[in-house]
Amino acid sequence: MPTTAVELTTERLRLRPLHPADAPAIAEQVNDWEVVRYTTSIPFPYDRGMADDFILSQQARWRAWSGKTLPAEEVAFAIERNSDRRLVGCIGLQPAESGTGLEFGFSPNWSAAIEYDHLFMGNRTYNFTSNGVGLAAGTVVAVERIKQDADIVTVRVNYRWGGPVVAKY
Repeated sequence: MPTTAVELTTERLRLRPLHPADAPAIAEQVNDWEVVRYTTSIPFPYDRGMADDFILSQQARWRAWSGKTLPAEEVAFAIERNSDRRLVGCIGLQPAESGTGLEFGFSPNWSAAIEYDHLFMGNRTYNFTSNGVGLAAGTVVAVERIKQDADIVTVRVNYRWGGPVVAKY
């Protein structure tokens, strides 16, 4: 059964799924360079059509998520102020069965991040056979099951090129 609504409420804020009515507020907030410059993946400039597309993509992700496991893709929550029901931002829940990370924008265009990932690389069974010395060629001498996983820690510094582009004619 798909997850259609998960809400988290505190005294001041409510996290909820995005709705089409949120598009004007998202477009206005995200089209502000002072907001976008501390992110690494939001395009600038950002228009209403992009906000509509983002909300539609998020609604599809919410429908695909069962709620019993981590979502397959990031799902975004709207951050709404309880006092006036105004949208004040968004936050994403990213799947992290195998890792976690943190990214922090510390100045215009610059951010730093650290990420931990565990890669489940599966396992495989190998048969070791005789080469014909002492035993008949092809005789199975040993069977070994080999499992290999990897733990990776990444530390990075990111620079976002450019800034607001203003066309002059």
